[in-house]
Amino acid sequence: MKTPILLLALPLCAAFAEEGFDESSFFQDTAKAAAPSTGAVKTDSVAAVAAGAKVSFSGDLWSTGQASWRRGGLDTTGGSGAQLVGDATVEARLSTGSRALATFEVDHDATGDSSSFHVREMFVDGNVGGVLWLRGGKQVLQWGRGILWTPTDLVNVEGRTLVARAGAREGASGLRLQVPVGQTANLYGFVNLAHVSASDSLSAAWRAEAAVGPAEVAVSGWHKKDAPTALGIDGSTGILGWDVQAGALWLSGDLQARPVVDGSGYWNLARDDSRQQVRAGGGIGRSFTVLGVPDRLRLDFEGLWQSDPLGSGVLKDRTRRDWAPAFQGAPTSLVVNGVPVQVTKPSPSTDESGFMLAHGLYTPNQLSWGYLAGMASFQQFVVQDLTLTLQALGNLEDGSGLGTAALSWRTFRGFSVSLTGYWFWGRSRDEETFLSGSGPAVEARMGVAF
Repeated sequence: MKTPILLLALPLCAAFAEEGFDESSFFQDTAKAAAPSTGAVKTDSVAAVAAGAKVSFSGDLWSTGQASWRRGGLDTTGGSGAQLVGDATVEARLSTGSRALATFEVDHDATGDSSSFHVREMFVDGNVGGVLWLRGGKQVLQWGRGILWTPTDLVNVEGRTLVARAGAREGASGLRLQVPVGQTANLYGFVNLAHVSASDSLSAAWRAEAAVGPAEVAVSGWHKKDAPTALGIDGSTGILGWDVQAGALWLSGDLQARPVVDGSGYWNLARDDSRQQVRAGGGIGRSFTVLGVPDRLRLDFEGLWQSDPLGSGVLKDRTRRDWAPAFQGAPTSLVVNGVPVQVTKPSPSTDESGFMLAHGLYTPNQLSWGYLAGMASFQQFVVQDLTLTLQALGNLEDGSGLGTAALSWRTFRGFSVSLTGYWFWGRSRDEETFLSGSGPAVEARMGVAF
């Protein structure tokens, strides 16, 4: 389909979703736009002191099955599959307010009869003199705003996506510091300890947020030795009943290397430290009362713009070139939203997209200069516990997109069933069809939360 059709579909579907049909990525994390400020900045640190030491346990177990009729994509996996995903969280909270938390996940691929184990989060959270909060370990952080796109978030491993995969989000390993300033401001710092073998491998981020009248605003930065500087600003407020959020990031150069053809005609990687860039995103959302039921209908719209992206054109260049000698024989992997995806090791001679994917340089829905997305959720659809969700996302550069429609039934006892249909559209080697192909797919899911 063309872009005008996509723009027409957005207000009708009012939804958004991710770039391709990846069975492990169905049902990615859903987050609504930030509500207007109440004069107190929200925080995920321990805010209340428990009466005594307490240990709690929670989790969920999901059974999913997929079927696909996609055509023409790079993903050559079967058109059907089934998985079991279980995660469990154990939290120990002391009377002082300090706590320890661990989230474990087990994934079983029924089709291949194989299982894998993951530690998604594991950290210790405490305070020094009631003034400085420290959290050390693997953790998911509140950093920036946005539903799908959060330009200022350079610390989390797994980005936000509309349709959450079964299981917990992957955390970032490091040390977080928080200094509350009254009830209206917070200062944060985060030192990333993942893959750090020497002191010059450390990266650090900081964030200062405050409530200013009816708005919450924040400034942030990211720094690493011999790497470009990143500075960001974001905020949220309410305007005429709508929740509004936006954020922008300025980069002094490339954060990661880009595929290039070197002087010898090989595929190589290069990073331009003087390539200044701006990334900006924002969205609006609102809940509506329908037939006397408050918040029955929720609409959200969001977009992303980048001044100097890698560009969707890298997917269309089919010219094959040899890899530079330094990369020949190197191990290859593809990580999408923090989730490792098994890929066949390519030949040292590939096109640009193959070289990019093999070196983990692809982030879903951040390739082109612009994206638009929206979501509509209608609760108590026909019956009390049934919810209808319509979604759509489009790449404004190449006109490709993805639409979804889902019915989900959830009881107060933690049992839920859902059926989601997907439709991928676009030309060959457009972003939304490059991995997934074009056409329909469907997923059925059943779960219990406890």
